[in-house]
Amino acid sequence: MAALPQPAALAFAGVGNAPQAAFFDPERLLVGRRAPTHYGHGSAREEVDVLASGWTDAATAARLTAKALVEIEAVLARPDQPFVLTSGLASPVYIDCRRIISFPRVRRTIVELLAGLVLEAVGFERVQAVAGGETAGIPFAAWLADRLALPMLYVRKKPKGFGRNARIEGALEPGTDVLLVEDLTTDGGSKLGFAEALREAGGRVSEAVVIFYYDVFPQALARLESHGLRLHWLATWRDVLAEARRTGYFDAATCRHIETFLADPLAWSRDHGGIGAIPFAAEGQEGTGG
Repeated sequence: MAALPQPAALAFAGVGNAPQAAFFDPERLLVGRRAPTHYGHGSAREEVDVLASGWTDAATAARLTAKALVEIEAVLARPDQPFVLTSGLASPVYIDCRRIISFPRVRRTIVELLAGLVLEAVGFERVQAVAGGETAGIPFAAWLADRLALPMLYVRKKPKGFGRNARIEGALEPGTDVLLVEDLTTDGGSKLGFAEALREAGGRVSEAVVIFYYDVFPQALARLESHGLRLHWLATWRDVLAEARRTGYFDAATCRHIETFLADPLAWSRDHGGIGAIPFAAEGQEGTGG
């Protein structure tokens, strides 16, 4: 990924209450305060770093995203009782990005990182509306749209009523350039479904952004691009695994299971009762029971 914008480049007018240069100062990404949290299930982890607004290079953004996911315990491992994703893939690990919504400082930082990523990778004026996919993408699309001072929409999984707008909530003008927002992606299948619904309603969709990308299926990006959709992300499993190992969040045996999965996810899945080939139909983590 390319180098990401510095404070001066991100000082777009009329958004946010703080002075723009300070608001995006990379030196303020981490402030040295900590705040108590009562979330989790009896974890000894009683504090969460206060993440301040800012933007920096892609590697630091990935590290901060991974750090946030680990600290709020959004990273789950269950090698002996694998999660089964909607696609049928068995996985020893699971990311629950929905937990982000309950941690305001983490939430704010993730939204700032997404905003910086959009401005760098997509452009300042190439996005005219932000759309979230039902359901996990909706809150992040709302916060990102607010941060970028853009209209917000959401896309239903199934039609409600009739007509070309049956899956779209919000005011979508024909020809509007829409950015698709989701919490994560595995093989990219649901992104294509959401993009197609927006296109059928008259929108133009060529870019999608997620917080977390599995990055285990090389053909996934090519498949999305063949349908006119580019994917952008903050962090991958390798970023999260590095943070989990650094902090001791997972033990050595669990890390080895994850490394084996990442090296050949289809073989790991097949050996643990899941599919051995990706059908590229449905994707995501919903319905895993995790």
